[in-house]
Amino acid sequence: MSVKATLHLPAEFSNDDSAVVQAIYVANGEAVSEGDTLMSIEFSKAAVDIDSPVDGFVRLLCGEGQEVLVGAPLAAIFNSPEEALAQEEPSQAEQDALANGPFLSDAARRIVESDQGDLAGLGRRDFVRSNDFAQKTAQESPVADATAPRAIPAGQNRPSTTPEPLTPAKRSEVAALLGGQNQAISTFRTILRLPEHFLGDTTGGKSFFSRLSSLVVPAILSNACALLKRHRLLNARYARDCVEIYDHVALGYAIDLDQGLKVINLGDLDCSPPADVQRAILGFMKKYMTGKLSPLDLTGTTFAVTDVSALNVDHFTPLVAAGHSAILGICSPGPDGAMGLCLTFDHRVTEGKTAAAFLNDLQRAVRKELDAAPA
Repeated sequence: MSVKATLHLPAEFSNDDSAVVQAIYVANGEAVSEGDTLMSIEFSKAAVDIDSPVDGFVRLLCGEGQEVLVGAPLAAIFNSPEEALAQEEPSQAEQDALANGPFLSDAARRIVESDQGDLAGLGRRDFVRSNDFAQKTAQESPVADATAPRAIPAGQNRPSTTPEPLTPAKRSEVAALLGGQNQAISTFRTILRLPEHFLGDTTGGKSFFSRLSSLVVPAILSNACALLKRHRLLNARYARDCVEIYDHVALGYAIDLDQGLKVINLGDLDCSPPADVQRAILGFMKKYMTGKLSPLDLTGTTFAVTDVSALNVDHFTPLVAAGHSAILGICSPGPDGAMGLCLTFDHRVTEGKTAAAFLNDLQRAVRKELDAAPA
């Protein structure tokens, strides 16, 4: 039996020693092509898609809702559906490992060795991580209840793309970037200057931060969606010497309300009124706080925005998510109304000229909308 490729859980974030399988998009024995998304994995900071590196037939080595360790196998690709569906007996080493108890992460092992954690109270499981002891202490049930999100049917919420081969010049640029200091990203910044009537609250109207969340941020998000249709290389991803441009815009918006950072899928906000944008964000925040965000809420984004406008941060470098070519950061406004917009982009897909054009177009469009807003 010949395995063409085995996919393992990647180490996307240094603080995560495990992740949860959010959704699986294929069935055992199904034919897959190189680049097809097989499943979505939820880390503590973001959801990551796992793509097939080759053509073939898939055998799933994990299940939806399962927590898996970094480095653990997720799926294998075979030459035929018969091979993919064939049942194999576990090796003697695997049988011995199961018989000897669960696998412990390094952090969990330290807890057990210091007599601060009791394995017997965690129930039967294949592996244990440090967070499992904290959940037990807080009396949180590890079993999903009836309100848990349903699995995503195969083929849903996977953004479609149009591949465009890289030019020879771009291929040479990529090779130079990755062959040197591995610096394939840059961050550009422009300044959005808020109108004067946004800077104070001397008339008894809305407070400054209320207007920031109800008008300024929605204006940035909706205009960004509109401009991504013009600057299409920012709504794309790099994959195997190709730029795959997404066929639609699905805006991801990062929220962190002290239960871990999540990137919610707001979809295409182009032409959406500010009140509708704010209402959508507040709706996701409510689902976040009540633990009701589903895999559909957290997957399928094509471009992301991270907003620190309320955190007194005037400049930062947002990190490009897997499967994206760029990310927009919204900074805090200063006393003079100067508000930074930071764009980090992947040089393998696009270049500084496109990033600068997008930022300039964005700040002009948002300023025009804010100037027209009631004082």
